Amino acid sequence: MTSAPPPGWYDDVAGETRWWDGQKWGPARGERDPVPAAPPPTGTLSAPDIAPDAPVPSPPAQAGRGRLSWLIAGGAAVLIVVAAVVWTLVGRADGGSEAGSPEETVREFFAAFKAGSCEGVTAVVTERYIEESGSDCSEFEEHPGQMEGVELTLGEATTNSDGTVAVPIFLATEGKTPSGGGGFILVKVGDTWLIDDSW
Repeated sequence: MTSAPPPGWYDDVAGETRWWDGQKWGPARGERDPVPAAPPPTGTLSAPDIAPDAPVPSPPAQAGRGRLSWLIAGGAAVLIVVAAVVWTLVGRADGGSEAGSPEETVREFFAAFKAGSCEGVTAVVTERYIEESGSDCSEFEEHPGQMEGVELTLGEATTNSDGTVAVPIFLATEGKTPSGGGGFILVKVGDTWLIDDSW
């Protein structure tokens, strides 16, 4: 007399978890049979004891691993989305601006100017700005501390009819009220905002 593997959940030939009732595959994948699996027969099964049309089962311990992986991946994706939303809201709430925005470009320019970094300044301005200002960066490379204690405050950026953006700036030394009256005009080159003019 031949005997088939005991009833239980097994990976089928398609790599999915299916119920084997001891004689045939169940119709649905992943549904649990309300009847508990019979205990495995005592003794060992040899090749002649297995029915010719019975599947070769995988170890039951592998059942359900695919679903757990999907649950973990889905949970991680939700956490990433929540973190991105929180980061965006916190950045906006503390006066921050979007990375790559005209305001961020002005902040980068000011930080580079303050640090005496010609490379930093020229990275955020157009060729036209360099030519118009007549600057070779020497005036602030020679005096890197000239902006020591000066703080930058940005006014509200406005978009002009030609697509450029005007960003007013206000400078203040520590403990004093910001004063200004100047600012920068920025143009978008590719995905990057660059300073093109000043007033």
